[in-house]
Amino acid sequence: MTFLQGTRRNFLQTTGSAAVGLALGAQALPGRASTAANERLSVGFVGAGMRGTELMKVAASICQKFPADLTAVCDLWSYHRQRGVDQVKELTGREPRQFQHLEEMLAWSGLDAVVIATPDHAHAIHLTQCVQAGKHVYCEKPFANVLQEANDAVDAWRNSRCVATVGTQFRSDPRYRAAAELVRTGVLGPIVKVDRTFNAHSPYRWRRPAEIKLLKEADTDWKAWLLNKPDRAFDPQTYLEFRLMPEFSSGVIDQWMSHGIDGVHMLTGAALPRSVVAHGGNYGWKDGRANGDTAHVLLDYPEGFLCSHTTSLVNGFGGRGGVVMGRDAALEFHTNWRLSGEGGALARTLPTRLISEEGSVGDGDPVLHMRNWLECVQQGEQQTHCTPADSYPAAVACIMATQALHSGRRVQFDQATRTIRFG
Repeated sequence: MTFLQGTRRNFLQTTGSAAVGLALGAQALPGRASTAANERLSVGFVGAGMRGTELMKVAASICQKFPADLTAVCDLWSYHRQRGVDQVKELTGREPRQFQHLEEMLAWSGLDAVVIATPDHAHAIHLTQCVQAGKHVYCEKPFANVLQEANDAVDAWRNSRCVATVGTQFRSDPRYRAAAELVRTGVLGPIVKVDRTFNAHSPYRWRRPAEIKLLKEADTDWKAWLLNKPDRAFDPQTYLEFRLMPEFSSGVIDQWMSHGIDGVHMLTGAALPRSVVAHGGNYGWKDGRANGDTAHVLLDYPEGFLCSHTTSLVNGFGGRGGVVMGRDAALEFHTNWRLSGEGGALARTLPTRLISEEGSVGDGDPVLHMRNWLECVQQGEQQTHCTPADSYPAAVACIMATQALHSGRRVQFDQATRTIRFG
């Protein structure tokens, strides 16, 4: 079985129960990790920055009715670490253990699972460390932004008994799941084009001026933060505004295209793009940022369609909308949820149909996604709504887009060798 076949199989498993929203959609896998129903899961957090503390609130709300406890906080910076400890104590009434380094937390025998909310360049490395230590993982997106690290992480997960989810939470939105099931019926006809926008008016996005003033090298571990990146002088701006620094993040691609293209993959059943071209730059915010505020990516898929993914931090017109266009009909998603024959072969015969599923939550709310992960951990089911294998194609697409953007060249993906080449 090729990697593509395995990924498509996962897609069919994870979207097969779309109409019922939160159904787990896969049978328990023989020999996989499981936790007895009467045991309480011990969950630790690595990364207590803005996203990490948001996920603590999500987890705490779920754990009010779920047998799990927030037991540990890990962060290299003492200020963030203490803030995370204080938040868990406020949310749960219990003070968690605290660790500076992930290796120390993973060595604690009382830990079952880890929520990874570290900087983008650390996600795949930390996921690999966690599953190799036998810990279940909820990993923030992007799953990876270096191809070899993505390959290593998905292999480590496949070779483990761990339950892992990547935080592209739209995969758990009942509307997305119902829409994916609808597309699978073939009502659109052959898919020929997908348009996806992910826009916002956000001039100060990912800036952290107040915290930059607080961060001192003596209060963190700069070399540990760099991981496998070349050593350099301590820079608090890089540390806290990493999303604007190309060596550590691709900015709008890692942060927003990772969501947008994953939704495209879920809805269409497509996996890995065949080729990618991209353009972008700083067109609105001339504030010295290294990563652009705008990106336009074109992806060609072997299933036979073209996808246009556009992102802007300058103007929010179009929001986070999208449309899947088939020969016969089209599906609008994310902003408007409707099936329409308008523009296709069924223009005169297919009535417009709104897509609405009970249990849908606010845009971007990860509560259903994290609940699905915890339920799968409890039941010993490795097939969550978004495993590392499910997220791998989105990571590859974003890595290809980044390389195409920086090089100005067309890039292709070789499925057999899991490598990227220009041409």
